[in-house]
Formats: sequence, structure tokens, C-alpha cells
Amino acid sequence: MNGFAIQDGTMYVAPGSNLSGNSYIVDGIYNYSNGTWSNIKGNYPGVVGLDSIYDLVNIQIDRNNSKHFFASSWGAGVVEFLNDVPVNYFTDANSTLNGPAIR
Repeated sequence: MNGFAIQDGTMYVAPGSNLSGNSYIVDGIYNYSNGTWSNIKGNYPGVVGLDSIYDLVNIQIDRNNSKHFFASSWGAGVVEFLNDVPVNYFTDANSTLNGPAIR
């Protein structure tokens, strides 16, 4: 997993940092496609408030569907996206994620 991923002409970038712990960056995910940058951020009621998920640091795109990807944070879980919209938010409270990096 990396801070960015490219598939089918689209690049997703996770702008967070974990070089020395949390940087508290809440910029969501950046997307570059067809020569245009966009930013996936904000509140998605019933799923997640991306404005409260800090330090998204890794991206993994589904090999079978380039519109389906996951972004992991430094300490705040994993967000699943479909068509650039969050559809699930996984934490240690609702999944098997655990460890010191999950709050």
C-alpha cells in the first residue's frame, strides 16, 4: 500500500503523514483524472465524516474495479470508497481491526 495509487488513468492520493506520529491532516483524498484534480472530503451521514478522519496515509485500489478503493488512516481506521463516495468506515469497534494504530 502507498500514499498514492494509479489505475485506469486515475490517480488517488492520500495526503496524510505518519513520519513522526499524527500530523492531523484532514484533507480527505485527492483524485487526478482526465487532467483535472478533485478532492473527496466532507461529511457523509451514516457512513463517515471525512473531516474528522485525520492522516489518510495509504490507498489500495480494487484490481477488478478501479472505482472501488480503500484508504487507511494513521490511527483512525479504514474508509471504503465506491465511485468516489465513502460507503463504509471500519474501526476497531465495528471490524477486526486492532492494534496500537487504531483509536
